[in-house]
Amino acid sequence: MPDKPVAAPPRWLRLLALPLTLVAFGGLALLAIQPPSPLPVDAPAAEFSAARALEHMSWIAAEPHPLGSPAHARVRERLVAELEALGLEVHLQRTEVIYDYARRPDVTRMATVTNVLARRPGTGTEGGRKALALMAHYDSVPHAPGAADDGSGVATILEALRALDHGPPLANDVLAVITDGEERGLLGAQAFVRQHPWAEEVGLVLNFEARGIRGPVFMFETSEGNAPLIEALAEAAPAPLANSLSYAIYRRLPNDTDLSITKAAGIPGLNFAFNDGFYDYHTARDRPVFLSPASVQHAGSYALALARHFGNADLAALSPEPRAPDATYFNTVGFHLVRYPMSWVPWLSGGTLLLLGLVLGLAFLRNGIGLGGVLRGLLAFVLHLGVSVALLWTTSALLGRIAGGPETRFRTLLAHDHLLLFGFVLWIAAAAFLIWRLLTEGLPLPGLRRPVPVLTLSLGGLCGWGVLLLLCTPAVPGAAFLLTWPLLAAVTAHGIVLWCRPGPTLELCLLTGGAIPAVLWMVPYAHFFFVALGVAQPAVALLPAMLLAGQLVPAALALEITSRRLAWGACLMAGAGLLVGAALVSPFDRRHPKPVELFVWHDVDFGEVWWASPESQPDGWTREILGAEPERKTLDRVLPGAQSPLWIAPTSAGSLWLPRLEAPEVEMEEAGEETASRRRFRLAVPRGAEAVALSLPADAGIRAAWLDGAPVTVQEPNDGWWRWWYFNLPPEGVEIALELEDPTRTFEAHLATVAYRWPEPLRDLLTQRPANRMPRPRSLADATVVTRTFVVRATGIHWQDPTQPGESPETSPVSPTR
Repeated sequence: MPDKPVAAPPRWLRLLALPLTLVAFGGLALLAIQPPSPLPVDAPAAEFSAARALEHMSWIAAEPHPLGSPAHARVRERLVAELEALGLEVHLQRTEVIYDYARRPDVTRMATVTNVLARRPGTGTEGGRKALALMAHYDSVPHAPGAADDGSGVATILEALRALDHGPPLANDVLAVITDGEERGLLGAQAFVRQHPWAEEVGLVLNFEARGIRGPVFMFETSEGNAPLIEALAEAAPAPLANSLSYAIYRRLPNDTDLSITKAAGIPGLNFAFNDGFYDYHTARDRPVFLSPASVQHAGSYALALARHFGNADLAALSPEPRAPDATYFNTVGFHLVRYPMSWVPWLSGGTLLLLGLVLGLAFLRNGIGLGGVLRGLLAFVLHLGVSVALLWTTSALLGRIAGGPETRFRTLLAHDHLLLFGFVLWIAAAAFLIWRLLTEGLPLPGLRRPVPVLTLSLGGLCGWGVLLLLCTPAVPGAAFLLTWPLLAAVTAHGIVLWCRPGPTLELCLLTGGAIPAVLWMVPYAHFFFVALGVAQPAVALLPAMLLAGQLVPAALALEITSRRLAWGACLMAGAGLLVGAALVSPFDRRHPKPVELFVWHDVDFGEVWWASPESQPDGWTREILGAEPERKTLDRVLPGAQSPLWIAPTSAGSLWLPRLEAPEVEMEEAGEETASRRRFRLAVPRGAEAVALSLPADAGIRAAWLDGAPVTVQEPNDGWWRWWYFNLPPEGVEIALELEDPTRTFEAHLATVAYRWPEPLRDLLTQRPANRMPRPRSLADATVVTRTFVVRATGIHWQDPTQPGESPETSPVSPTR
């Protein structure tokens, strides 16, 4: 029997079904997961108060405090005092650590770190009890005061420890592990796990982080065998927000936190963070005034509730051996957390696909729906995904070009991320309306001329969901829930329609109602993923929106032909307006400062001091300082870590502060006959330097290396150079030993020190920087860099002398004056 035509439902229902479904249920889903209201300072003593936690921000985030800076030491001293005031046993773990975390083997970093550790004794007397560790890091990046990252984590732990003293006693010890050097490569966490005896006592780690300044706190990462942890999270946390999809995605990203180190050591853990407001992440705007108290309250609700739960649990039972099963977990509406064993996933997916097959059989046998029409619906689904992905990638690239130079492009778009989100979603909807409408009405192509009813195409779209579920279940089982339950609801709605053959109005209501679970889940996921990945990867982040369109648009196509065209055109034009506006409207104001980079470079070899900036087109303020005719030079060999080429210009009065820019020193120690192939150096830097970089040519033939007697993995050279960074070098310096393939080899090396502040006579210029400008994150902005060159020979160290061009046998010194 041929498909029967569908009469139009009432006009008001045709026009309002789609927007009401999206706004009502999508808005409900987003509102239901807002972080809890912050409690005031006078909240009950046994409860976590964000207001009390934020009082610590006056000393945690008063200024940037990167590893090795004077501000870093001040934060540590106050942190120790606060922990001692709580009556805790406090230990400082000061040690040398070598970065060798396997996920980033191309980086050679070393540091002297000082972890702050504190113990709250439990009441348990039986042997073998494990301790609970609350973990955060107290160092910041050089340009950010670190209120959110990770002052919020430190303040959360301090307030949770205070509240624990006003509640029932706990059987297990609770450790505060406040790590150092996280921003330089998880260095403090490595030192704790590998060198401190307390690490062997830890049975569970709760790590608190931030990747923005506001938003709800997600439990975004856990360890393997997580079923007991997820069960405890659902039962103990008052507002748990978590899903196994985020964990499945995070495992495949190159991102890390301190929990990466403890997990690698076999310690179970849960990782918490909020990530909205990413524009301010790692910038000068990461200040207490912009940090959301509600986000801190949400983090504290996890810390206190889980500390009380796990403080009395048998943490030894969480040991990875024997390994517990993994869980699938997700929120339905609000903070209700569903969880079930991962072993259920194939059965649930199989049952859903079986029901889809039964509904297709019902459509073919009882309703006369042809296979060709369903295949056309599947084609529409595939075309929509492909066109949407291509459209988003192309549009994102074009917007990036419109938005400005490479230094500001990302920030420009990030400042308008919500405009981009709505614009991209509208374009996804426009593509869906166009493709599905054309295939509904027929195309002047062989096999596609005859119009196909909407219900038939909709079944084909559900087959597309089914194919994705079939692929996802074995590949990423933790993500299968996102497809399983919306597909199950939609297939059930289609089955009722095919079995009961209701009137057109009820049919539209059933099809739209069957898509409600997809709206409840896909709208929050589209928002969360776009906040985290969208500006850089919109086609990946908005996959939930594409899937949602595949369910909603067929239902919406019950609209009359003129309304269909109106919907397609309206989505296209509105989306284009939002996207172009986001790229063209300059975001750089006091709320969204423009990132700029300018640093001072002291070339010891030539006794000169320069301004330097890697900006492709120097900003107005940068250009004002550089002067009218700066030079363009490639200096990445001499300035490791600096983007190159650079604009450079001599400072107007360099000689006035030249004595303040002390140079690093290297001494070569004598080697005995038994170690004739080794070269041993004593490396020291002037007071105030926070980092030192040693650059050696790849053809130096380094076979092995040691730092103060500890072996250092010799990594592959980068761009022809071995680059070794040491942060927070101790006053006595360090010894570096190199074993060379050819001990008679002569080679040139470069040494650079970095202090993330300008010399005192120049700092007034920093205060004159416009309010709509800020130092570029993760750069040498506002830094002082001192470089010098030396030649390593079998006879010793020879400093580069520009007056003796033969001193360097293979390369001449690089200087803009030459």
